[in-house]
Parts: sequence; C-alpha cells; structure tokens
Amino acid sequence: MTLPSIPSFLVLVLVLVLVLLAPHARSLSVATYNVLCADDEYNREWGCPLEISNCESNQSDCTRDRRLRVWEMLDGQSIDVLLLQEVEDGFLALKPPTSTYRLINRSGQCAILVRDTHRTTILDSFNLTVPDQTNCEFVPAVTITTSEGDENITLASTHVEASVSDMGAFYASLSSELSRLILSSYVIVGGDFNHNVSSAPPPPNYSISSAPTLLSNGTSQHQDDWMGSFDYFLHSSTLSTTLVEASTKGFMPKVVQGYQQGGVNRDLAQFKLLDEDGTKPLLYSSDRFDGDGGVEVPCTAPFVESLSDHLMVVAVFDVAAEEKAVK
Repeated sequence: MTLPSIPSFLVLVLVLVLVLLAPHARSLSVATYNVLCADDEYNREWGCPLEISNCESNQSDCTRDRRLRVWEMLDGQSIDVLLLQEVEDGFLALKPPTSTYRLINRSGQCAILVRDTHRTTILDSFNLTVPDQTNCEFVPAVTITTSEGDENITLASTHVEASVSDMGAFYASLSSELSRLILSSYVIVGGDFNHNVSSAPPPPNYSISSAPTLLSNGTSQHQDDWMGSFDYFLHSSTLSTTLVEASTKGFMPKVVQGYQQGGVNRDLAQFKLLDEDGTKPLLYSSDRFDGDGGVEVPCTAPFVESLSDHLMVVAVFDVAAEEKAVK
C-alpha cells in the first residue's frame, strides 16, 4: 500500500513548529582582562622590564599610547560584557567617543562595561562586599537580561589580593555574599584571581572555566618567573561554555632574559627577545631555554604592540531558557 504524500507546505509548517518548540538557547560573550595600571607597569620589583627599558624617559606618552592601543583592541572585539581590573581614571578618560562600550559599574580599579547594543538590557548595578580585593573597595556587579531570553544574569569583576593564603575560604566568602544578594538565574564572576586556577575547588553549585594557552596554560607571569593561570571565570554550574580562549596579543612578561627584575639581571628566563629591536615576537620556554627551541608568542612585538602583563580571557556562555538555576 502506498502512503499518501504530505504536501511540502505542511512539512515546512511542521519544521517551523519543531524549531519554535525546541529549547531556546542563547549565548553571552564575556571577557575578563587586567589592563595594567601605570604604577605597576614601571614597578622595578614586579613591573614589565621591556616597557621600563623602552619608555623610562617618556612614561607619560608611553602609557597614553599603550592605553589607546588597549581601547583599539577592545573595540575590535565582539564581546557583550567586559570585566576589567586595574582600571584607572586616566584609562577611562581615553575611551574613544566612537566606542560602543558603556561603563555600568566601578569600584576603584574594578569595572564592568557593557556593549551598547540592543542585545542586553541593564536591570541593576550594585556592589558586593567581599574581602581581600586589590585596589577595589567592593566587587562591582551588574544584572542584565538579553533580547533572546527572559533569564537574568549577574556579572561581577574581582581582583583578589595575592596575599590570600586560602582560596577555598575566599570562594566561600564570595559565594556567601552572592547567595545573600543575588536573585538571578545565573552568575558569572570574572577577574584576576592572583592564584592558580587549581589553588582550590570551586564552591558548591559553581564551576570554573579557564583558557588553555601556549604559555603553559598561563595568563600572566609571576615576578618569580613562572606562568600562572590567574585570569578565569567562576560561574553557576548550570552555565556551560562553547568557547574559552585567551589571546597573547600585546602580552608583556615580568621576567625577560637579559633584563633586570627586582634589581637582578636575569641571565636565564622563560621569555627572551627573538630580535633585539623588539619588533619580532617574544620566545617562550617553560624550561628557561635549558633545552632546544622555545615557541614564538604571537602578536607580542614588545616595543610596538605592548598592551598588558595579562592575557585577556574570553568565554562564550550558553544559556537554555528552560534550564533555570535552582538556588
């Protein structure tokens, strides 16, 4: 027996119905980035020796030029929310008039900027009282929603003190404050945590997303010459990510072979110049070039493209409308 054929327009209707009934997913792109304040840039104990060497006689102009390069880089990204650290008044004053980012909340050197598009609606901005912050009295936060869904998402920017000895206790303080104040479906905290991502497990109902990098998975170099995964996201476990990546563009290490750090000339270091005029990429070797080779670090010509001593980490978070977080 031959089955009757289904008219093509009915097939189209059926497909449209299935699409409408399917789980409605959306994504939110978020970046966390320590943009490097000028005081740290030239600090001889932990600053950036290539920047000191190149700009010592003209720090003011060098800082201005570097900050303008940071803004150019940020505005060239399609990122919904920026969670920034080490933000100074002088940096914000240089925001181009054509920039699509709007400052929503700031506490000291921690700031949140949202791309001024029709994708996001700002519902609230407030501060979290969390101890052990570097140059940020509070942890600034903002609650948003997007045009694709009805869930509220709270985002926060943190800069943790390097002196914290127990990251588990810090996470507990942060999650306790979030539980007390946050009524959103989802929470995303990005920042410079100043401790390796493996320092402690995340608190209950939270996950950590960090970026793999060719610098031993590090996002910044400690002044004792090791790469640490310091910049990452602590977020609701109900959120998943389709992408977490970090760009090495403009990266400035704190220890470079042949340059002074902490009053000591470093004859052996994880980074060295590929070319003495600083117009070619840096080389990186986790064993301080004790073996062969080393890898070129893309986009790091230090005298012409310097940006920060941290990598910018970007994550795309996926949210399904049906999957509400349960507190």
